[in-house]
Amino acid sequence: GGGGGGGGGGGGGDGGGGLTSPVSSADVAWVLRSDCKAPLLELCLPLAEDRTWPALRAVGAGLWLPRGDALRAALEAAAKAKFSATRRPEACALLYLALGKKGALQALCRVVRDEKLGGFLAHDFQEPRWRSAAKKNAFSLLSKQQHGLAAAFFLLASDVEAAARVCSRQLADVQLAIVIARLHEAEAPELFGAIVEHELLPHAEAEADAWLVAVSHMLLGRPLEAVRTLSAAGGQTFAAAGDSSPMGGAREAEGLDPKTSLRRASSYEPGCRIAFVHELLAAPTSAPLREALRAGGLLAEVAPASGGAECARGVRGRAGAMLPLTLLNASIDAAVASGSPALAASVVRRVPKPALLGSEGARACLGAQYVYQRAAALLAS
Repeated sequence: GGGGGGGGGGGGGDGGGGLTSPVSSADVAWVLRSDCKAPLLELCLPLAEDRTWPALRAVGAGLWLPRGDALRAALEAAAKAKFSATRRPEACALLYLALGKKGALQALCRVVRDEKLGGFLAHDFQEPRWRSAAKKNAFSLLSKQQHGLAAAFFLLASDVEAAARVCSRQLADVQLAIVIARLHEAEAPELFGAIVEHELLPHAEAEADAWLVAVSHMLLGRPLEAVRTLSAAGGQTFAAAGDSSPMGGAREAEGLDPKTSLRRASSYEPGCRIAFVHELLAAPTSAPLREALRAGGLLAEVAPASGGAECARGVRGRAGAMLPLTLLNASIDAAVASGSPALAASVVRRVPKPALLGSEGARACLGAQYVYQRAAALLAS
């Protein structure tokens, strides 16, 4: 046997003591574009109550912090914080074993005289008999609803895929599953992509979170799909808060996602999507992405903006900026539907009328002709 512990034992199943996430799926998308992720983590953590794993999860670190020293240091600090709070080695076992620090976990067992777990850890898990024993313990712990510790024992048995699956499904913590996949990329090189493709992406689609869908595609190296998702003329965040989503049921305003612990966006801000997609398309490495959209006739040139309400709302474009037609038309529709026709007009007057009239996106909601005529009337007055 390998020690006791509750259903959340192992360092990955606790709920964070009521910690409220200050980070949304849109924030995660922006952070993924940053080259300064480690400093950003230090800026984010003061917003949380501590440096435990729930605090890291609340700022989305499991999704955007890459494999490397910063991730390892953050997880080790979380493991130490968990032990300090509980004085139970099994409570932090999953994090220590994910880091490959079995020796550190054994030392904690000696500190609190946990001879049962410490004695089991002393075995050589390169030997098949002890790997088999660890896996049997893992299944036994699963039957006892001790999911975090079960995942830890799967790691002892070198079954990284099973450990990640327990984190994503039984613990409902897809961020922790992704972190384990990152840390064990050498042993399981395809696991990261499998978790994102088969766990995170379907969940994001079921939750109708367009930003989380885009994050999934970015993690999978599919920026074109991310742009298409955020440029779509429909989707949850194009609807007013509380409206029924075309991709799912009515959404809970500003709630926390049960599987990622991220804050849900409740409404669509046109400027945010325009700014993000523009930044993504403007990157020097995005030339193939721009060409793919241009080849399909999906890009429109946006004239430069200056001053006024559109600056305050973030709907700005540089001279010659190219943005997807569906995104521009959906922004116009959303602005008019939310009672901001002046904002719609500010976008309309910067995009060639033929581009708007030829776009399926504008016709999907109010109709491009109606939007254009209303905006033109406002400009004339």
